Parts: sequence; structure tokens; C-alpha cells
Amino acid sequence: MKQIQKIAPFAAMAVGAMLALATSAFNKAPKNKSGDPMYTFEYTPPASDPYSAANVQDTANWTFTTNPDPCLGSDKACTLEVPADYVKNPGSSPTLLSSIAIQTHVNDDGFASVTATAADGEGAVIANQAE
Repeated sequence: MKQIQKIAPFAAMAVGAMLALATSAFNKAPKNKSGDPMYTFEYTPPASDPYSAANVQDTANWTFTTNPDPCLGSDKACTLEVPADYVKNPGSSPTLLSSIAIQTHVNDDGFASVTATAADGEGAVIANQAE
């Protein structure tokens, strides 16, 4: 009986840790202030002229991701987080709609960063990265 009393607190902690891990695996998709789901897209630069304004504005160069790389800086495009209104096929294979209207700024080194989108008023999040 004394051994059970010694083991019980450790068993309770182990069960608690397992429950915490199990429930964290089911995080809900991020939502904007209106409660709409948000979708994250990562810029995938093409081989030719990778960070030109035209390439950054091209929605075909943005890939849906659930695990984006961290974006630290302001020099070139990295990720966009947008509401479902700007996403084609949100349930299966999300892609950006051209109505997102990505606006850019090209710095002195020729790298385009995202400055605005049509979704900015709906909680869109723009993240750029360092050169």
C-alpha cells in the first residue's frame, strides 16, 4: 500500500503530461478578429529573378503551409496569413486567389518585400525576412 502512495503522484503527473501532449496536437487553425479561419502561405521564389516585384506579386509563387519558417526582418517576402475569402480550395489544397492583390516595395539591393494586400483590413498578416 505504501508503494502505491509513493507511485501515485508520479503516475498522475505522467497522465497529465500525456493529456497535455494529446490535446496540443489538435490546435485549431488561427482565426482573425471576425473568427474566420486564416491560411498561411510561404513565398517560394522561382530560380529566375527570385525576389522581383512581379514574382512576389505572382500568387503562383506562394505555397500553403501549416508550418512556416520564421520570418525575421523586412527586406524580402516571406509569408502571408490571409482569411478564407482570398483562398481557393480552402478545404483541400489551398492556393491564393489573385484578388489578394499583393503590393510590394523593391529595396536598393533589388529584393521585393510585401507592403500590403487587399486582405489587410480583414486581419491579414504580412511577414518579411532579412536578405
